[in-house]
Amino acid sequence: MENIFKEKNLPYTKVPMGMVPRMAFPYIFFSLVNVMRALGFVRIDEIRIDSKNAEDVGKDISIKIKDTIPIIVGSYESVCRRWKNNLNENAKTIAIPSVLPELVHNDFVAWKNLDEKFSLIILESEREENKKAIEFIKKKFGKCRIIEVEARGRSKIERMLYFILLAGFTSYYLAKLKNELPEENEIINEWKRYLSE
Repeated sequence: MENIFKEKNLPYTKVPMGMVPRMAFPYIFFSLVNVMRALGFVRIDEIRIDSKNAEDVGKDISIKIKDTIPIIVGSYESVCRRWKNNLNENAKTIAIPSVLPELVHNDFVAWKNLDEKFSLIILESEREENKKAIEFIKKKFGKCRIIEVEARGRSKIERMLYFILLAGFTSYYLAKLKNELPEENEIINEWKRYLSE
């Protein structure tokens, strides 16, 4: 593919080989942005993410959720899913994504059983219509640990990327607390071997 792109004088970016996909996300994402920018499809001049803050906050969250089943509440399904996947794969922890505003129609019904075994990680919403739901969650489901996280960033994309980076740091430090290896996925390798038999 690289040769084809070179021959046709098309923009491309090489992504380093050998990384597990979740750890390659920044390479893949920013490569895509650079190619889209070169083709004139997007106008993103710079993206700034406060990685130091994300690491500090992620470390703090990992301590708070260590002995719980985290439920990730947020406005962006892709971000909530990213949190779940990172917590599953890196920290070997069961996690549940729950997306606003949909969760008020379904999840609330099951949440009557939430207790101290659960934690709610609320990724603060910039959407006005979801603020009322977050207020209600904090009042109604106080039996479980509630962790509110404010997005940092000047634009929607920066705030989403901040939350994604935070998911990585939280899951990494949670893995360390649980003595798990973030990069180890033996059960997935076992599944692939089983499929090939």
